[in-house]
Amino acid sequence: MPESKPWWILPSALAGLLGAVGFAILWTSAVVADGHWIFGVETLSELGGDRPGKCLFNTGVVLAGMMMVAFTPALYTALRKDWMSRIGCALVLVASAALVGIGIFPVTAGSVHTLFSWAFFSLFMIALLALIWPVRRSKVMGKVGLFLTVAAPVVSIIVLVGTMTVPMAEPVAVISIMLWGGTTSVLILTRGR
Repeated sequence: MPESKPWWILPSALAGLLGAVGFAILWTSAVVADGHWIFGVETLSELGGDRPGKCLFNTGVVLAGMMMVAFTPALYTALRKDWMSRIGCALVLVASAALVGIGIFPVTAGSVHTLFSWAFFSLFMIALLALIWPVRRSKVMGKVGLFLTVAAPVVSIIVLVGTMTVPMAEPVAVISIMLWGGTTSVLILTRGR
């Protein structure tokens, strides 16, 4: 008799997809409402400051972080239970909580915002690097999951080093993380145990 999935895997995996899609919609809406934000010139956080789209942007950041926290159990379930999976998923969880902090403490909050921003980006990139081997061994993730798990930190680092500007590297990293989270969620939903 095949082993049935725990009831919470479906909502947990859906949370990852909802977080990625929801943030993409709210980020785009904030850019439209703002009317002056420029990709690669201004940081994403500037959308959350004293600007017309701040409520949309900050809501999107908090929503994405909360949904990624909720997604972490489904991610862990899709991986083999080893120490790298535990470390990687724990880092995704902490990085996602830091993302919530970015939205609660927008750029106008000063150094506390900067602390949450650095925590989110650095911990998420380290998490993805830690998850490469567990994703490679996962039957659920396949080649697509492995490609995105490798590509997200590599592309982000190449853009950061190549441009030496945070305003260009930051949105590239966010888009990479959203693609990874959304696609990984779909893989778990369609191939999960």
